[in-house]
Amino acid sequence: MLLNILKNSLLYSIGSLSTKPFFHRKISSFIDHHSVKFHLIPRFERRPSVPFQILLYHRILPEDDPFAIGVVTVENFREQTKNLISYFRIVSLDDIINELEIGKLQPNTICITFDDGYYDNYQYAFPILKEFRIPATIFLTTDLIGSQKMLWHDKVLQIIKNTEVDNFRFKINGRNSFNLTSINKKKEVANELLEWMKKLLPEEREQKIQELKKTCQIDNNETKRLMLNWNEVKEMHSAGISFGAHTKNHPILSLLSWDQIEEEIESSKYAIEKNLGDKVQTFAYPNGKQNDFDERCKKIVKQAGYRCAVTSYGGVNNAEDDLYELSRFSPWDVNPKCFLGRILLERMQT
Repeated sequence: MLLNILKNSLLYSIGSLSTKPFFHRKISSFIDHHSVKFHLIPRFERRPSVPFQILLYHRILPEDDPFAIGVVTVENFREQTKNLISYFRIVSLDDIINELEIGKLQPNTICITFDDGYYDNYQYAFPILKEFRIPATIFLTTDLIGSQKMLWHDKVLQIIKNTEVDNFRFKINGRNSFNLTSINKKKEVANELLEWMKKLLPEEREQKIQELKKTCQIDNNETKRLMLNWNEVKEMHSAGISFGAHTKNHPILSLLSWDQIEEEIESSKYAIEKNLGDKVQTFAYPNGKQNDFDERCKKIVKQAGYRCAVTSYGGVNNAEDDLYELSRFSPWDVNPKCFLGRILLERMQT
């Protein structure tokens, strides 16, 4: 059954590239030819080191929102979790680290993580996780928990989403004029603004966001609460959800001074431990790409007492990998079979 899922997911993925029957036969022939490897699914090919994957989610919403980060719909999240429990052993990130330390990580292990600490994790993801008795780890941006404040990237997205101007002037990357006459154009502009603002220091970024708000004629950028509060965090923690730190304010750490990095990494850990009365052992680098953190950050994470840190670049992890630079996989496929097939393919390529 799983072999067929893998075939179908590949054919689904390349369907838009070619509709020629011989091309589809080539894909099926390739999988059949390598059946010695593929027939091991779901046990997977034995290796000296057992691979494991960490899934990265952000937001779970009833329907897609082009102005929200990394949305997976409730329907798709439910289907993904049903597939995962059928073929994988799902554990918390803390459990993976425990097993790695004693050299007893079990096969087919995978874990689920969420970044930032959005309220919809409680509202929509938590009931599904409880229903299927699935553990997960949520990384909190602690200064926003229990507040009406928004992450900086959500501020930008909300400005572009809510503006009624069709064009505006704002100088970035050699450009100074932007067209907002359709949803797609708004999405393109929002993404360009986000990528540009990631490279700014926090103070400069906030100044530019205020300029953008004024330019787009947004008088009031208030929105409904986006982030968790501590009561919700405590409830999820009591039900078996783990929590890790994601800094206080979600800055790009590599842009900061040593003292600023320490403050962001250590204070977020302290805030969670104070509210939950439990040790925080896992950390997620904001944005998490290779240029978003450096050796200073890793050193401070270790000194602060974290046992591991996760990134946001994809890949399969092994016991030999750096525990302070673990890869994560973003499962944002709309088609559940394609989602599962992509996870399996990634494993078999290691």
